[in-house]
Amino acid sequence: MGIKINPAIEVIKMNKNVKRPAPTKTKKPVEKKKFIEKRVRRDNSVELIIKKSPMETIWGKILLIVILIGFVLLPVASLVWLIVEALNR
Repeated sequence: MGIKINPAIEVIKMNKNVKRPAPTKTKKPVEKKKFIEKRVRRDNSVELIIKKSPMETIWGKILLIVILIGFVLLPVASLVWLIVEALNR
């Protein structure tokens, strides 16, 4: 009755000693996708299709900030101004 060796452990030990080539990174050229796609229908009507989310574009983020300022900050500022004017009278 000799010592039993697990063959799976031996395979793992052997694989660690094998030298493998380093993986090389290849950069693929980045395709710039169009934000708006223009299609012409059979009846010569133009159809514009938006491909990206507005949050993925700079103009979309700027528009969101402008909308937030218009709906949140301007009403609050005008209410504060009206309260100050009412208290000064």
